[in-house]
Amino acid sequence: MDTERKEIIYALCIAGCMAFFYISGIPFKYINIPFLDLHADTIGLCLQALVVWFIGLCLTHVLCPHYQLYSHTHHAYYGLSIVFLFLIPFLSIYWGLRPLEGHPSGMKIFFEGIFYYVCVGLIEEFFCRGLILQSIQKIINNDVFAIGMTALIYGLLHIPGMMGQATIVVIMRTLWSIGLGIYFGSIYVKTQSLGYVSFIHMMADWAAIPFVFSQLSYYPGQSAAIIFFTYIALGCNGLVVVSNDE
Repeated sequence: MDTERKEIIYALCIAGCMAFFYISGIPFKYINIPFLDLHADTIGLCLQALVVWFIGLCLTHVLCPHYQLYSHTHHAYYGLSIVFLFLIPFLSIYWGLRPLEGHPSGMKIFFEGIFYYVCVGLIEEFFCRGLILQSIQKIINNDVFAIGMTALIYGLLHIPGMMGQATIVVIMRTLWSIGLGIYFGSIYVKTQSLGYVSFIHMMADWAAIPFVFSQLSYYPGQSAAIIFFTYIALGCNGLVVVSNDE
């Protein structure tokens, strides 16, 4: 078996293991650490994501040395779409949750509104774009196909976290995750920078910070509809950009 094929197998195995431990939360999710007004599992979830990301990073450096991770910084201009990515969802969530009656501590704002999403951006982009997308690119030399397949996997991996919600909500959030995954994938293919797309992923998630100031934990109907069409549009834009390059 040649070196590239071995690295692809290793990368997909690492990605699968990372996805399992990240989604299941084993073991840190079940270690409740109450602190001020933070949710008891917040610190555990952050630890889970960081530990799994770090172990995955170390294994990839050892077993898949030819995979491009954080060493490339070829930036493309996504300024306007990044503004839309953050601002439209943020404003729609803020508008939908009004009035914001919560008075969270600074620690809660930092951990649940900012740092948790740093952890999410790091680990999800690592195993989705850094490992799965790169592997598909190596197997089938077609960027659009690799982006689409990775986005589909990315969307489906969000379903376990939506168990118990209404069917229409699960469908909408899965589809918008796929659209968002296409957008992230197009940025990664254009820039070859895992750090850059991870940061943009964090920005997308930071749009949800109004939830920290609200008693609600679900997306209001109007906000969900606006976010859905925004992410689908960004995904279509990403596909057009990559397709034109090919």
